[in-house]
Amino acid sequence: MRAAKEIKKLTELSDSVTVLFSSLTGVFTAIASTSQEMKEQSDLTRKSIGTVDILSKEILSTAEEIHILSAEISNSQNDVRTISSTCNEQVSKLEEKIRDYRISVKKIGDILIEHGVIRENELRQALEFQMTSRGEKRKVGEILVELGIIDRSVLYKYLRLQQS
Repeated sequence: MRAAKEIKKLTELSDSVTVLFSSLTGVFTAIASTSQEMKEQSDLTRKSIGTVDILSKEILSTAEEIHILSAEISNSQNDVRTISSTCNEQVSKLEEKIRDYRISVKKIGDILIEHGVIRENELRQALEFQMTSRGEKRKVGEILVELGIIDRSVLYKYLRLQQS
């Protein structure tokens, strides 16, 4: 999202620079035309023309610099797009890994049933208790301990098994 805003800002800046460059080119053309007419005037006018010529060169130099900056902005936009695309790919890969991990990890209740530590009706009892707990999300293992169905040491033993 941030990269998209950066691209938009850079695009607007690039457009503004292009308009400015076009305007400066028009200004330079107008100044050059005026400069020719001023050369035909008095010595005082010739001094002014010299100043206008210097300014025209500075404007042309500035316009060239703006053109270079516009190209750099365009390159930066491409870099931002590439970075944004790479970030999006990485996020997708991480999301997929998280989904795979969640699928591969057995729930503690299923592990306890498989090992004969609790029965299905005890798990159902803990799940019902979990669903009726308002406002706070409590873990099934903690509820099983609280209900006295298993000891905390048993819970920890099977949590370690779940994580391995």
